[in-house]
Amino acid sequence: MEKNQQLLCCFFLIIIPSVILGQDVKMIQGKVEGDAIQGYAINIVNYTQQKGTTNDELGFFEIPVKVNDSVVFSSVQYNEYVWVVKKEDLDKELVVIPLISAVTMLNEVNIRDTELTGFLGKDSKEIQVNPYVSNRTLGLPFLDLEPLPKVDRVLFTAKSGILDYPINLLNGTIKRLKKHKNIHEKRSLVSKGEKIMDPVFFTETLGIPQELVTDFVYYCEEDAKFKQLIRIGDLLVLMDFYQKKAKQYKEHKQLD
Repeated sequence: MEKNQQLLCCFFLIIIPSVILGQDVKMIQGKVEGDAIQGYAINIVNYTQQKGTTNDELGFFEIPVKVNDSVVFSSVQYNEYVWVVKKEDLDKELVVIPLISAVTMLNEVNIRDTELTGFLGKDSKEIQVNPYVSNRTLGLPFLDLEPLPKVDRVLFTAKSGILDYPINLLNGTIKRLKKHKNIHEKRSLVSKGEKIMDPVFFTETLGIPQELVTDFVYYCEEDAKFKQLIRIGDLLVLMDFYQKKAKQYKEHKQLD
């Protein structure tokens, strides 16, 4: 009898924690919405649980989640979207995920006012397409190019001229401007690294206090991989990078 009681206790010690943990995860019913969503399959990945699925032809999907999970929605047709699961989301009958179409800019074409017959072979001969005209094709200054940031323009000016460059080099102006440029680029990179993610991802998923989020991203920027990850813009890879850095950062700050 005593042996049976011991086995029964062991059984409950194994089963009860599993049941409790299982209650944290819930199968969520959701729907992705966007322009012409019907017929497109969206990659839906619960990054935290390492579970994935896709939607049906009407946009509906099911995926297991728990509070603070990060679910990534990605496809060629739409911009990537990160949904950080909140407590109130678990009580909803249907979670709606809005997606924004990825816009591809096409060159503008001009056609003349022509009556079309509906026959492609004949109509294509009647339509004249004007060539694309830009400052470059006309041999004019490239005013259609994006202007340099102010810090780069100032540095360029300081390094121009037969007399200005050696003077600015000797008096330390070039060195000071280069330092200012590095600070500007670092600040801009950190800003992108912070804005690319939902604020809740840093505070709830990673457990970084809100007042230290910017400091944490600066900490990440010290890693040589950070700049490349921001340039590529792959949210899944970046989230994995942040996860690893968060552990190191919290140990460094003694937050745990």
